[in-house]
Amino acid sequence: MPEQFQVNSQASLQGFFVQCERLFEEHKVLRFFWRLGKDRSLDQNRMCFELYQRIGRALYGNDSDHARAECKLTIGVPILREEDEKFRESYDKIIRPVAYQDKLDLMAWFPVTRLMTVKQCQRYIDSVFNQYTLKGVDFGALLHEQH
Repeated sequence: MPEQFQVNSQASLQGFFVQCERLFEEHKVLRFFWRLGKDRSLDQNRMCFELYQRIGRALYGNDSDHARAECKLTIGVPILREEDEKFRESYDKIIRPVAYQDKLDLMAWFPVTRLMTVKQCQRYIDSVFNQYTLKGVDFGALLHEQH
């Protein structure tokens, strides 16, 4: 089973090397996969939730799930497809061939925003603000909290 190890200091880097040596002695073969950057923050999670709530109220009869799916599909997917080859391959194989409404339905379980780094999620949030402001959503004070 794959293990995750976050390196964010000299101490954690040394711990990673110790763990690698121990595992190499035991198994003789190790494979590594890594992601650069921090995972999205709790503040970003809260901001996304609030954005979906406001978009849902303004455009979709309080349906924040529809707003979430639409944002993930039309804004989040392009960001990850551009920056993550593995995501692009999975998305293109599983989701890209299906009809738009089915894609929206699939967004309920297909990971998009939870895969984002802090930088990617900030780009996502900024794009949601920009695109949905043009569609008439009033984010009011929320816009000032973000920037």
